[in-house]
Amino acid sequence: MKLLLKLADETLGFAETEEALTDPPMGCGDVAFQPLDAYSTVESLFRSRSVCIGGLGDPGTESLETIDRKLSEFNLVLVAETGEPLDIMGFSIQDFRPEFPEEGLHLEFVGMHQEQFGRLFPGHYAKYEAACASKA
Repeated sequence: MKLLLKLADETLGFAETEEALTDPPMGCGDVAFQPLDAYSTVESLFRSRSVCIGGLGDPGTESLETIDRKLSEFNLVLVAETGEPLDIMGFSIQDFRPEFPEEGLHLEFVGMHQEQFGRLFPGHYAKYEAACASKA
């Protein structure tokens, strides 16, 4: 299953859910993000946001609040490849490519509704429960 980053009807990039690192009870995930050419529209803002949060590089003069406000003006949305909007609290693209080129881009999301999480990330609850049981 793919998650698509959309700006109106244009797809800016996608992430494959099979390879996601997740925390099912929290509805959170971190998955490799593959940008498309249209991603350039918001690339510098996500890069600046990553620098502000990660403390790497020069954050410049813009605050995290200013960057988030600018990003919100784009009305970006995450949808499943079926077109279903994601029921989440928020998301961001982490971009530390200049510092760690091998890492690529990462889509991070938080607060996905449990029912939707189970459908979009099949098997992740079972893996989580098995990991917790092995630690007990």
